[in-house]
Amino acid sequence: MQGDAYWSLDGSKNIEKVYCCLNASALDFAKSGQLLLNGGEWQGKQLISKEHVDYMITPNAAAFTDGQAQV
Repeated sequence: MQGDAYWSLDGSKNIEKVYCCLNASALDFAKSGQLLLNGGEWQGKQLISKEHVDYMITPNAAAFTDGQAQV
């Protein structure tokens, strides 16, 4: 990433909100997306294993009711 990014914290316990609230630039979000599109590879280096990227981008059908998830 080119710039600093910040997690928003839960005010009561100062714990990171991992479900949302990553503050970063649009360019850095685009690079993150490109990294996923490249299967975890960036400029010839495997930064995230392909298996983990596949896990990250595969919908968890069990978390949806019938007809909600497009698997």
